[in-house]
Amino acid sequence: MRRKGRSQIITIISLIIVFIALVVAYFFDATNKMVTITATITAVVGVFAVYIQIRKSKLIGQSSFTIEISKYFYEVPGLADLVHKLGRASDVDDSEYVIKQKDKPVLITYLNYIKTVATLVEEKIVDVETLNNVFAYEFFIVLNNKSVQQLELELFPEFYLEVFELYLKWDKYRDKKGFEKIHGMNLLSDSSVYKKYINKENV
Repeated sequence: MRRKGRSQIITIISLIIVFIALVVAYFFDATNKMVTITATITAVVGVFAVYIQIRKSKLIGQSSFTIEISKYFYEVPGLADLVHKLGRASDVDDSEYVIKQKDKPVLITYLNYIKTVATLVEEKIVDVETLNNVFAYEFFIVLNNKSVQQLELELFPEFYLEVFELYLKWDKYRDKKGFEKIHGMNLLSDSSVYKKYINKENV
């Protein structure tokens, strides 16, 4: 009963995310509207399918999650290239490595995948230590990128509350363990939208 209840909750959350995407998209021009609607719906359906598949096939163990993370990066078109571009952006100051409008569909897919990962952490299916061992670079290199923050996170923060929460938990874990910041020049934790969310949650 408990597992069934969780599945129903996740289904409702997915539908709410799609609804919010449609509402927010209404306030932007036609191009942004189509990008937001198409990419968000595709992403929500995709990550929800991944989540259900993991649960049905009982591949929720820590080691199996590592495999699923690796598979995801190879299966989503353009995702590996996006992370590589952002990795280069942390090393050089070049506009070629800045996320642009054309990159938004892949970026939104990736951010929605992180929402699913956040759900797995919240349900204690996967722990932050495992995430850190297999996914830290890909996570922080994206979220600590200024163009990612300006193009998506700061425009639609209500979409990404789960992402902020996971970032907070993970950042605290890394600080406690003494790990260096990944791409520390533009930390998401320094952004006004993140601070507003964190302050709101801690009231």
